[in-house]
Amino acid sequence: MSTFNGIGSRFHGCSEIHKDGSYLSTKWFCLVVPLVPMGTWRIWPESSARRLMGMYSSTTFRAKPSGLYLPHVAKVYGIYLAIYLALVLVDRFGTGEWHFS
Repeated sequence: MSTFNGIGSRFHGCSEIHKDGSYLSTKWFCLVVPLVPMGTWRIWPESSARRLMGMYSSTTFRAKPSGLYLPHVAKVYGIYLAIYLALVLVDRFGTGEWHFS
């Protein structure tokens, strides 16, 4: 699992954190942004774990497939849809064009 210039696969997100430090993360195929979910995994960080803005970063970890976690997939798609719509609105306000055809 790796990306090169934003293209490849990577884990994105963190949800359902357990007391043992494990959490669910979805593996995505990315073209700069996550596009296609490839499955959800339970992650156990083993070293260099730190929490930054609600997300874990770890250099080594154990992972076990746990099926696709649809609420997380919907959340990621919703966030990117909101960003896209915000950019469209900023563009429309900037140009003054509101024609949708």
